[in-house]
Amino acid sequence: MTKFPEPKPLKDEDIDVTLKPCPFCGEKPEVVETRDYGMNVYTIHCTNRKCLLYFGVAPYQQASEVIQAWNWRGRYGHE
Repeated sequence: MTKFPEPKPLKDEDIDVTLKPCPFCGEKPEVVETRDYGMNVYTIHCTNRKCLLYFGVAPYQQASEVIQAWNWRGRYGHE
């Protein structure tokens, strides 16, 4: 049986961009690095277990890409 490494949360000092709070509940998000199909991928999720985004967003190959996707609030969203 293949053993997969545990996902590891990135520390605040590893992230050079300010993360916006969760758009649904306002809690702090967490960026997680894991391996998928032999390469590192990053995802982000809300730390509130009761929140819709607790299970996170789709994985990206770069931490900066997942952070940009998380921070984007749409054309008419809050800046």
